[in-house]
Amino acid sequence: MSYVPTEVQELSPESTTSQASRMVIDLTEEVLPEVPARHDEPTVTQVKMYVADQVHRWERVTTEFVASPTIEYSWPSPPPDFQNWWAAVMMTSEYIASRTAMASSDEAWISEWNLVRLAPNIVTDVTAITVPPSTLSPRECAALTQTLFFEMGFRFRNLVPEWFQARASRVDPSLVRTVVEDLQQLLAVEFLEWRGVISDVVTRIV
Repeated sequence: MSYVPTEVQELSPESTTSQASRMVIDLTEEVLPEVPARHDEPTVTQVKMYVADQVHRWERVTTEFVASPTIEYSWPSPPPDFQNWWAAVMMTSEYIASRTAMASSDEAWISEWNLVRLAPNIVTDVTAITVPPSTLSPRECAALTQTLFFEMGFRFRNLVPEWFQARASRVDPSLVRTVVEDLQQLLAVEFLEWRGVISDVVTRIV
């Protein structure tokens, strides 16, 4: 059965149970899909400029919560196969829910984003997937990840303007980078699957 995405999904531990079964993730041993290699890797200078642009972008946003634009899709009949994309979505949602539910506030730092998954967006900027978090400060990591959330169809709290007041700013930087790298890999798979789904679909922003 094909799945046509229409509903908003709250990313809480209770709401990310899959239709078939609940997947338990061991975050210490999880093997995530590899991000596809790019042949046009940006230079170090280009990466620094891009990251700085993302930090400034989110600094300028005055609203506390940000949401991706609403996209209207003109689905053909029969609709495309959503199965692989939906599996990728569920893996990301399970990861976020598992992180959010952790007992340690440091381990659960991503809960400060208050993530809600909306309908899928049209991804126009994939650069944030390719930037190594190991080269970034935690605040830069947050800005980069917010760009990914915006591109992939999430509603989230903008942490960048008041980053140093957020709990996440006091988390071990290595943990922040690890989580951001995990999200990059998971969302890269979502992007590839969604690109395949909508390759022949007419879309417009509403």
